Amino acid sequence: MASSDIMVDSAGTPVIKNGDYVVGDSEAQHLEHLLKAFPGSYKAHPLTGIGAPAWQNARVGLGRIEGDVKLQLKADGWIKEQVLVNGTDISIQAERADENS
Repeated sequence: MASSDIMVDSAGTPVIKNGDYVVGDSEAQHLEHLLKAFPGSYKAHPLTGIGAPAWQNARVGLGRIEGDVKLQLKADGWIKEQVLVNGTDISIQAERADENS
């Protein structure tokens, strides 16, 4: 089931249209925030975050990156996650676990 939330632009500013917040499918936005966040970024969940910006100039193996991403996705309730890292591009295909299971 897709999640809905307030949409934000590339700078993280809430999108406003006709004087109201824009609400939409937030799954891709959520994944992007999870990738960019560093562990410790979220006070209530200090272990959440992948910290992808730190990989830019680091010598980290692709297997390690894929493993870290899959671990964070599972911890956040995603299932059937497929992660492909190709240079600086990360492709994620995953589904949310059914909350009624």
